[in-house]
Amino acid sequence: MSNATPPTITRATRIDIPGILAVQRRAFVSEAKIYGDHIRPMVETEGMFAETFDEGVVLKGMVDEHIIGSVRAHHTEPGRCYIGRLSVDPDFQNRGYAKALLRAVYDHFPDCDIFELFTGARSEKNNRFYESLGYERLGVTDPTKPEQYTYELHKKSRKDIPHKMTTPIIMCGAAGRMGQAILRCASENPAYTIIGGTEMIGSPLIGTTVGALLGKPALEAPIAGSLAALPNTAGAVAIHFSSPQASIDQLTWSVANKLPAVIGTTGFDHDQRIMIEEAASQIPIVYAPNMSVGVNTLFKIVGEVARILGEDFDVEITEMHHRFKKDAPSGTARRLGEIVAQAMGGSYEELVVDGRSGMPGERPSRQIGMHAIRGGDVVGDHTVTFAALGERIELTHKAHSRDTLARGSLRAAAWLIGKAPGLYDMQDVLGLR
Repeated sequence: MSNATPPTITRATRIDIPGILAVQRRAFVSEAKIYGDHIRPMVETEGMFAETFDEGVVLKGMVDEHIIGSVRAHHTEPGRCYIGRLSVDPDFQNRGYAKALLRAVYDHFPDCDIFELFTGARSEKNNRFYESLGYERLGVTDPTKPEQYTYELHKKSRKDIPHKMTTPIIMCGAAGRMGQAILRCASENPAYTIIGGTEMIGSPLIGTTVGALLGKPALEAPIAGSLAALPNTAGAVAIHFSSPQASIDQLTWSVANKLPAVIGTTGFDHDQRIMIEEAASQIPIVYAPNMSVGVNTLFKIVGEVARILGEDFDVEITEMHHRFKKDAPSGTARRLGEIVAQAMGGSYEELVVDGRSGMPGERPSRQIGMHAIRGGDVVGDHTVTFAALGERIELTHKAHSRDTLARGSLRAAAWLIGKAPGLYDMQDVLGLR
């Protein structure tokens, strides 16, 4: 279950009826083998569903924009809720999705103390499942339906169901500014479990815990000098924000042990980027110079604007970061330069010029100016200027907190679980392609 992609659970609309019924029929095939093809979940039509759709709440579970499960619920009387048609696509069963759908029902009916449902008396798997969650079997309560057991769950008897399935993460570069931000955000979000962290050999943090680093003693995940030294990495995703060489070294171990990776480290040289591409043929990797949702939206917009404006507009890229940043230009600025260069039909190496001084002469067309500013504690500002005679367009993103990058990194980690080997970026994670 810990390897499952967390589902997105929302209220369904009538547009979802065909998709929900398709999943429902697949889910109830096993029941039909016991009770016959005439059971209601197998013969329910779109029209039948539509007639009762507004009688209560219909919830759908989504993974990668596909419906993988659903459940229906409604009040039967004050304080009592009936749950029906809990369905999970067979390809997605045994991953905790049914529990997640039930938890969503509980959240939608906070006024209810009793939840009621029924299942087939000969459906041993279903009976074990509901009893494991604290449901009490009342037996056959309707003599006209001897094949059905009724179950009740009293709120006080409800056994713990995680609100969300967790994504296990390992932070490579735990003590860095981004490492600490990611660990803190993960510790505050029940959708993630911190397995451990790594730091450079010789760091005084090695042998301590993430809790000691963050000032949260309850976090007992260990900090080690390498991924190999951590006691348990199975099923986790490694998030890298460290030096280029450290990330490459850890990536080698990740490939050998099939550990997915989110790489936010910047400053890689050409050969190191080739190594990342080669690693992605063995494991799934999200490699992005910036994990911010806003910045990745900027990437999308800048490419479209550059294609629309063409060579009639001069392009200048300016970035500013805190005084401690080691590489220049930033990975984000470089990616912006690559996007504009591609839109112009060239490459970064051909078209980008790093700053200007002396007597560079008249600005040639198709040139992309790149300017890096360092000072203070600026998290990250990026501006792309498109300038023509008589007008100018400026597209700017300003990050006021590393939490924006941290949340994006965690989102990438959750998205990556279960993906096939390949090199992905945040455009893939956010569905912007």
